Amino acid sequence: MTKKRLSFIDLMRGMAMLVMIEVHVVNSMMDTSLRSTGWFQAVNFINGMVAPSFIFISGFSFMLAAQVKLELFRQYKYDFWKQPGRILLIWSSGYLLHIPFFSLNKCMNNTTQELLLKFISVDVLQCIAFGLTVIFILRLAVKNNRVFIVIVTILGLAAVIPAPYIYSVDFG
Repeated sequence: MTKKRLSFIDLMRGMAMLVMIEVHVVNSMMDTSLRSTGWFQAVNFINGMVAPSFIFISGFSFMLAAQVKLELFRQYKYDFWKQPGRILLIWSSGYLLHIPFFSLNKCMNNTTQELLLKFISVDVLQCIAFGLTVIFILRLAVKNNRVFIVIVTILGLAAVIPAPYIYSVDFG
């Protein structure tokens, strides 16, 4: 059985990875005086699209794969168990990228509150893993495709519409 790949998905992943590398290199190596220039604002806007792009393409890819493997998922076959493993890998990778030390002894004894807060902070990988978990559970539970799409759309809008307001609130 040959798997038919959708090239636009691979292209979007590749572009998002290239921009992600650019984001980290520019943010760590650029002279801070250049951050006030007009072109940096444009670059910063493009850089801000990396995380949403990853979230979108992860969900889109999962939806395509889940549609094909839905019956295997619902029978709790190998493909079912592989999916939570992949989600757990994404989730744990997000936390491992924030680990304060590469030594368990140092992590247990030398971690400050600031380092602990940085470690447990949520970034794009945890958001992707959480979203995939929700979609995976819904895909298993909701039998009707139209109802599933409506639920996912409502949840998506419920996450996106209040975001500007929540972002503007100062919780400190």
